[in-house]
Amino acid sequence: MKTTQLLTTLKQQTEEIVRTVETKFAGLPDDQLNAKPGPGRWSILECFEHLNLYNQYYLTALENALSKSSAAAYNQDMKYTWIGKKSIAMMNPSNKKKQKTFRKMVPSTSRLTRDVLATFLNDQQRILQLIDRSFSVNATRSVVPVEFFKLLKMNITETLEFVIVHEQRHVLQAENVLKLNTSSEPALSV
Repeated sequence: MKTTQLLTTLKQQTEEIVRTVETKFAGLPDDQLNAKPGPGRWSILECFEHLNLYNQYYLTALENALSKSSAAAYNQDMKYTWIGKKSIAMMNPSNKKKQKTFRKMVPSTSRLTRDVLATFLNDQQRILQLIDRSFSVNATRSVVPVEFFKLLKMNITETLEFVIVHEQRHVLQAENVLKLNTSSEPALSV
């Protein structure tokens, strides 16, 4: 796959995430946004707060990497680092295996406000801008340190892909929470 093709796909996926959040979650009452489907399970807002914590690091790191990139458009074959491949595969929504969350990325257990959704939607606009900027640089050459171990690095394009598949995974989780909380059957803990 060429980098421009992947960036175009990532832009479309981000726009789909925005539509989903605006249509399925933005109009919900606070109680429903904070309702948990069971003990030890996250509420809808906790899913988005978790993503906000990741975005806080990765969006700034992507902006830094882009500012250091040469301003020449490149459309080359997509290249993945081993950590990028592994991270994307782990977070892909099709991977049903439960993943352990780093302690500092666990959302607050107190009642959250809908500001969490506003922050998330603002971050999506930043992601769209980062994708647009990535079209005009060699996005497979510039690197972003991995949040949990900064000596490991992913290139810009795979970092964007990681951020977006991670978001897709947790938006799907939030959709499942909504279904569980609105169904008449008791929630099962998985």
